Amino acid sequence: MDRRPLYDKLLLEVQPFAHGGWGHLNINRLAFSSRNLRHALSSSQRPQLYETVITYMERTYPALTTLAEDGRPEVFQQHIADNLTRQADELARLAKTLTPDASIPPERLASLEIDIPKHADAVLTSLRTMRWRVFEGFVCDATEVIGQYLAEWQDRFTKEGIRTNVDLPPGNQKVVFPPDNLTFVLRKIFEYSLNSMDRGSSPLISVRGKPQVERWLIEVKTSGIYIPVEQWPGFFDSENQPKNIVQYGFTEILTTLKKYEGDICIKESIKGSGTTFLIRLLILDAHE
Repeated sequence: MDRRPLYDKLLLEVQPFAHGGWGHLNINRLAFSSRNLRHALSSSQRPQLYETVITYMERTYPALTTLAEDGRPEVFQQHIADNLTRQADELARLAKTLTPDASIPPERLASLEIDIPKHADAVLTSLRTMRWRVFEGFVCDATEVIGQYLAEWQDRFTKEGIRTNVDLPPGNQKVVFPPDNLTFVLRKIFEYSLNSMDRGSSPLISVRGKPQVERWLIEVKTSGIYIPVEQWPGFFDSENQPKNIVQYGFTEILTTLKKYEGDICIKESIKGSGTTFLIRLLILDAHE
């Protein structure tokens, strides 16, 4: 049975709960506001608290339920999905007591100030586990994929008089990024490099892989290319992209990377030296 359609679906469902996603922010706001309910309910923060509760009940809670149901048992172990459902249900039950017309006794407020953050934290803990279970469906060995893809390009580089320098760490380097997507990103950078670089002085393309604590870094440096610093912020942005690089699909590169919580930027660009693109990918085992 091909599980890729299921993993694709779950990837979309888990994205709102990544750090900075709307679901993650909503749960955090609910927990933060509830740690001092007496102040929140008696101050100008009251409307924001009610808005946070409504968002949880109408948007976040249904999304959590859908994620748990769609992923069990093929991707999520039963007890993991059940725990998320149980904690999300309890958080919804507690949040429903925070209505604009509710009269909550002081002792009940004190209990809610403890219980709502507790269950919110439990939901986020379950989500972290489930997020990585989904990511396991989109893994590749970065060193192997890059090495093989560079070998495919070597004849073209040689014919065009371009030297290459490759520095990749040994061993299995598991990153959260499908292999075809990684080759897509490299292809776009190589195509841009070949069409844009100054061939005047021994052109060079170098690729370096460097694992860090949570991210695997790929640096692609091309000699003979200079990108003014004022163009950097819009280089991967469809609205502000320089017209001469629109055809190379850098906006699509960034969109593809962000889908798997990766990113790309221009690390440096120096006249007479070249330009370095920096790609950052999640390491699969970073959560262990």
